[in-house]
Amino acid sequence: MFGIFKKHTVQLSPEVYGQVQHNGDALAHMTIHRDISYGDVYSDSVTTDEKGRFHFEEKNIESSKPGNMFDNEGIAQAIYVIVDDKKYTLWGTLIGQVEGNDIVAAKLKDLHCDIGREEKIYDFEFKDVPGRYQTIYGVCNLD
Repeated sequence: MFGIFKKHTVQLSPEVYGQVQHNGDALAHMTIHRDISYGDVYSDSVTTDEKGRFHFEEKNIESSKPGNMFDNEGIAQAIYVIVDDKKYTLWGTLIGQVEGNDIVAAKLKDLHCDIGREEKIYDFEFKDVPGRYQTIYGVCNLD
């Protein structure tokens, strides 16, 4: 009964490495935003280097939510850039399981994004749970 109050470490996002371009040209010195929602919204931002590369540290919190059997909220992640007052989603997903997600971690290690591309939706099947998929959308090439 009292296990629902126990705090657990929850990884909201693994480390992120990426590069953002516009039609093949690096978007240098641009602010990249990351918003993560899990009960509360956690926001941070970084600036791209001269080659359009960016990096976010892993984001963890302490929460009692994983121990609460009545709470099944997932983790919503969004990484985006605003260029000329237009928001471009580089990465967006809803993670249904709080435990480690190898698909998300693998893809966030090496994002190649181009805001000249149309947003695309990807569905990646979990290796350990056939028939279950992780949906990710944005302008990054995840193939």
